[in-house]
Amino acid sequence: DVPSGRAEVIDEPVDEGGGGITSLLTPNVVMFLLFRALASMGMSMISSFFVLYLMDVRGLTLALATLIFSSRMLLGMVAAPVGGFMASRFGEKRWLIYTSAIGYACFGLSLFTDNLALFIALFMLYGFFNTVNMASRTSIIARLIPRRSRGLGYSLFFLPTSLIGAVASAIAGLIADLYGFDVVFYIAIAAYALAWVIMKFLVKVD
Repeated sequence: DVPSGRAEVIDEPVDEGGGGITSLLTPNVVMFLLFRALASMGMSMISSFFVLYLMDVRGLTLALATLIFSSRMLLGMVAAPVGGFMASRFGEKRWLIYTSAIGYACFGLSLFTDNLALFIALFMLYGFFNTVNMASRTSIIARLIPRRSRGLGYSLFFLPTSLIGAVASAIAGLIADLYGFDVVFYIAIAAYALAWVIMKFLVKVD
């Protein structure tokens, strides 16, 4: 019994830890990271220029524009715990798919309304649903990555946000100069839509 027990202890790290980063990059993980990259691209393009959009296009003062943009952070205090509870009830991927679709749709609709109150309400809903699925995103990467490689897995999880965020903001600035803020937001919506399709059809979560 003792030798076999030792063999199990010796073999376990080889099975789960071997292969380094390449062993983690399964098709599911790659597709999920692509989803994260595209979603981060959309979010960065919106966040970088939304206050300027409110001032230049919607005619709001700087104080009011900043208040509207930052108020979505307050919704996160409610959205995050609610999202974690709902994800555990309905399943991480299902909750992520539904809430993402609602959030993206709210932002898209907000661009086509002239009513300021409705515009603000839709933007708040976008912020709420974009935050309420945060627990789902972290839970999914935890399910896709082997337990012994969780540290490296989480590093990969946050990498797209860091890289794409910086690049997307620079590209969005150039597009805004050439074509205006509306085009930037349309591209962001397209990135969101592509991210949703990838998550819906190409990421398999057990």
